[in-house]
Amino acid sequence: MKNAQDYCLEHDRDQFKDCVRYRKDYLTEKQKVIAKFKSNTKRCEEYAIYKTGGTSNQCSNNDIVKTATASVSGNVNSQQSCNMQSNRGNQSNSNSVHQIRTDMKKGDLAKQCMKDFGWKSDRSYRFELKALKQKFGYADL
Repeated sequence: MKNAQDYCLEHDRDQFKDCVRYRKDYLTEKQKVIAKFKSNTKRCEEYAIYKTGGTSNQCSNNDIVKTATASVSGNVNSQQSCNMQSNRGNQSNSNSVHQIRTDMKKGDLAKQCMKDFGWKSDRSYRFELKALKQKFGYADL
C-alpha cells in the first residue's frame, strides 16, 4: 500500500485515490504472478524428481501435474511416497554418467512442465510481468 501511495504522490496527485486503488491492484496481480511462478517451479521440480526416480527432500502432494508426455495424479498415498523417497536416498549411485543423464532429464522434464503451465521461460517470470505492466499501462516506466 505504501508503495502505491508513494507512486501516486509522485506521478498522479490529481487522481490520488483512484491512482492508489489502481496501483494497488497492479501490485497485487504482480505478487500473484510471482507466487504462481514459484509454486509451479516447485511442483515441476518435484514432478521431474518423481519421474526420474530420484530422491527428494519433500514428499509428494496431492496435486496433478501434466506434461506433454505424461501425467501424474495425486492419488498416491503421500506417506507411502515419503517412505519410498527416503529409502531411495540410502542407495548410492556410483555411475556418474548415469547421474548426469538423469539430471539432464530432470531439467528437461521440469522445463516442459513449466511450458505446459503456460510460462514463456522456466527460469523467469519476466515476460509475464512485462505483459502485466502493459495491461496496466506501466510499460513505459
